[in-house]
Amino acid sequence: MASQRLAWPDVAKGLSIIGVVVLHVSLLVPGARESFLSQANTLLDPLRMPLFFLVSGLFSAKVFNFSFGELFRKRLWFFLIPYLIWVPIEVTLTNEMRILAGVSGPMTIADHVELIVTGRNMAWFLYALILFNVALWATRKMPWWGVIAVALSPIIAIPLHHDVPIVAKAIMYLPVFISGAYLRHVIKRFALTALTPTRTLFALAGYLLGVAVIVGWNMYLDSGVTVAIPVPVLEPFDHTEVLLLINLVHYMLMLPAGVLLAVALSKIPFISQPLQFLGRNTLPIYLGHPIGLTMLIAFPRTIYELPIGIDETSMWMHTNIWIVLSLVAAAIGSIVMWGIGKIPVVRWSLYPPKLPERGIAGYKLADGSSTSKPALAQKEGPK
Repeated sequence: MASQRLAWPDVAKGLSIIGVVVLHVSLLVPGARESFLSQANTLLDPLRMPLFFLVSGLFSAKVFNFSFGELFRKRLWFFLIPYLIWVPIEVTLTNEMRILAGVSGPMTIADHVELIVTGRNMAWFLYALILFNVALWATRKMPWWGVIAVALSPIIAIPLHHDVPIVAKAIMYLPVFISGAYLRHVIKRFALTALTPTRTLFALAGYLLGVAVIVGWNMYLDSGVTVAIPVPVLEPFDHTEVLLLINLVHYMLMLPAGVLLAVALSKIPFISQPLQFLGRNTLPIYLGHPIGLTMLIAFPRTIYELPIGIDETSMWMHTNIWIVLSLVAAAIGSIVMWGIGKIPVVRWSLYPPKLPERGIAGYKLADGSSTSKPALAQKEGPK
């Protein structure tokens, strides 16, 4: 009998994608950062992407049993194709809008390559999943201290984080992803009893400690003291570099509260079901909503120089109206992308076809034997 799909991980990913969309709307619409929706969304800031990568890591432990060829065929391939296809489309549309605004020029092939390689684009999470899965696979035979070393290894490249955004993402989220894989049994046990008083107090304590870390850091910055923090081997860290590490600690402390929230919401049917649906369809939403925002909001606003603002007297130019319009545009972009995923042939740009297994004439099978004729499909037993 097939095991029942857990609800809370999908709820967690649903929360994450809602937070991402609201964040991008808040960044696009003038004055939106002051709105109630944006202020409320700040509560999800320490949970939005950490929850996504925790859940992704939770279900990535299967890579421990893969060869590198299997890792590529069964994991990396499905992240790589949509990344290479949709990133150039998304960044081209965004650049066209910037050209209209007079703040950018035409992009070259080198520009596209730079944005893809550095992760400076809206689909950076796919790039991160490729790198994180490779890192996780590399730890499969390591002792515990080796796993920790790999999880923290992006810190070595911290001086590059301004020019190579994926470095900053890896510093903050790779440890979360690897923790999700190695602590999957602990996390699942915690989720089963997350709503008990003991677990709730534990999650609350972690959340408050995370808040204390951020408050303490902000107080340090407000003090005006500028002290370079010495680091062995590396150059002393400046404040922006230390903040990446502060964020990592902040996220790790608050993750139990994030799991608790996802579990609690999964118990409320009229909230759980929509969130689970969104969580199961994060790919078309992640890829589709920025395109919808660019095409339906950014372009008209730029072309017609619309005076959108929080203090505008015209209802149609008021920030709140454009927040609603932007959410609708994001939904349209997501639905269109979801629809593309249902169309034969073109759907492979989102969900590429499986690569063939090495079981044909002249290839070795997994058990080391060979075959002189095409191998027939075989039923696989439980893994």
